[in-house]
Amino acid sequence: MIFALVFMFTFVGMVLCGIIGLMPIESQYMIPDIFRIIMFLFGIVVTLIGLIIIHSRAQKTGAIHLLEFGKPGTINWFYVHKDGTIKITPGMREVEGQLYSPGLDAQIRELKSYRIFDHSIRIVPEGIGHAVDLDMVLYANLLKTRYGFASLKDARHSVFDFLKRTEPTVQEEIFSPQEEE
Repeated sequence: MIFALVFMFTFVGMVLCGIIGLMPIESQYMIPDIFRIIMFLFGIVVTLIGLIIIHSRAQKTGAIHLLEFGKPGTINWFYVHKDGTIKITPGMREVEGQLYSPGLDAQIRELKSYRIFDHSIRIVPEGIGHAVDLDMVLYANLLKTRYGFASLKDARHSVFDFLKRTEPTVQEEIFSPQEEE
């Protein structure tokens, strides 16, 4: 349906641009110049509306990455969500055997990639073992190696227990009930 709409806009825009040129030369002189200019500009605008529609849809779905020329070292991910929707996002090979996608902030092992024309693609289902937030993984690894926490939950409990044991604040010391007596 989108392609039919885009084709219609483009076709109507081109017809509006060239309709004056299809008329016989004798009748073209009877049409004012401003009307011919307006028809030509209106045709250009209608044609551009069709192209903007297709570009915005490609941008929204991620298919714009398939319209660009293929780049070596870039692998487009077809990230399949559990509800069946697909997000197309570029990924890159940072280290050997590992793929990283800055759009998803995720890293996975490279197993198999496919080719679509000059693009390499990788189908990545949502349920495979990858880190959705690499910063949180690095933070958890730091907490484990440096401080010995088994999980982020243990680190949170430790911090909240520490905050409960801290000294009373200045405001609590000023308005303590012991001074009123």
